[in-house]
Amino acid sequence: MKAFKRIIALVLTIGILTTVFSACGKGQDSANDEGDGNTTVSDVPGGGVKINMSITEEVSNIDPNMAFSQSSMQMISLTNEGLMTFDTNGKVTCGLAESYDVSEDGKTYTFHLRDDAYWSNGTKVTSNDFMFSWQRLANPETGSVYSYMLGTLGVKNGFTVPAGQADISELGISAPDESTFVVELDGPRTYFLYLIAMASYFM
Repeated sequence: MKAFKRIIALVLTIGILTTVFSACGKGQDSANDEGDGNTTVSDVPGGGVKINMSITEEVSNIDPNMAFSQSSMQMISLTNEGLMTFDTNGKVTCGLAESYDVSEDGKTYTFHLRDDAYWSNGTKVTSNDFMFSWQRLANPETGSVYSYMLGTLGVKNGFTVPAGQADISELGISAPDESTFVVELDGPRTYFLYLIAMASYFM
């Protein structure tokens, strides 16, 4: 009986301490903070914005082709951008692609890259960057956990290339010029634009 009472007391103590420390942590933020409990945004003296985020696990990889954990995908999405992205309302919209065209049969997507898209070193982003990334994702030698997603996405030979049953050059993507990236699907996919806004399809 005494042991049971000790356990109850310990549980109650932990609960109280957790509440106190949580309150103290919130009290340290600026009065102008905005957030959902896990993320806070506040102004920085002299200009700028400070964002504090809590994540459930350590970021294991920030390579878009190799990352697989939720925290890693989240960090990549916050620091990089793909052809498509999500707006503040959660709707898919153009990211590094300024615009895109869809063929009448819904099987070919042609993306036109933005002229103002540059890497942090000042090098211009081109369609060849996406060619390299998507082929690397599909290459069985890369060992990407999400290589199968190219098949789920509907990309032509998206299953056979990662399985080593087709050459990497047979993946249904092409770059006619430096600002145009073309994706050929094996059939229409209504979710195509939503999926390519995921970190795996970044560069």
